[in-house]
Amino acid sequence: MKFNISELNKDFSSSISEEFACLGLLDKYKSRGAFATYWNTLESDLKSVAASGWNAELIPEEEILQSQFPEILQEMKDNESLRDEIEAMFNEVNDLDELIEYISDQKSILEPIEKNIKELEEKLSIHNDCEQKLRDARKIIKEIKDRKEELVDKAREKITPPEAEELILTRWKQQLHLTIESYLSEYKREFQHKIENLLGQVHCYFK
Repeated sequence: MKFNISELNKDFSSSISEEFACLGLLDKYKSRGAFATYWNTLESDLKSVAASGWNAELIPEEEILQSQFPEILQEMKDNESLRDEIEAMFNEVNDLDELIEYISDQKSILEPIEKNIKELEEKLSIHNDCEQKLRDARKIIKEIKDRKEELVDKAREKITPPEAEELILTRWKQQLHLTIESYLSEYKREFQHKIENLLGQVHCYFK
């Protein structure tokens, strides 16, 4: 696929800015600014596509893996969630050594606190079980991360130029939506500020 980057920029800068401006939300200057921001994020990709076509090398690692090995990414996310959950739980309890020492001290006291000791031992058992789950989760996460480069290489080999084109264009569209949302949010803030000022003037008028 061969095209002239400068001509493409000129054509789209004019047509897209006009389309944005016609919506009545952004004036032509802000519309051009939105397009310029969007273009800058994609310029290197566009140059690569112009030079080499729809190449899987342009697709970020996470998107590559998601398109070819979603189950592996999901496994890693599940284990990361489990890891974070257990670590958060550990942060809420006292230091394990203190708990063990407290149990030992409690055992030296008479029968009335045996029930309390049993509960504490159960908590310690749960703690130990969670620690093992945490170790397992961390191990799986590390193994997947260590294999990531190999998986990405395999995934790139599987992706055909049409598939690469679809994935790249999808990312470009998402970037366009994010860029426009950013400008629209700014417009909304400005509009609200103007309305507030206007209401303030009306309030002063009736004083």
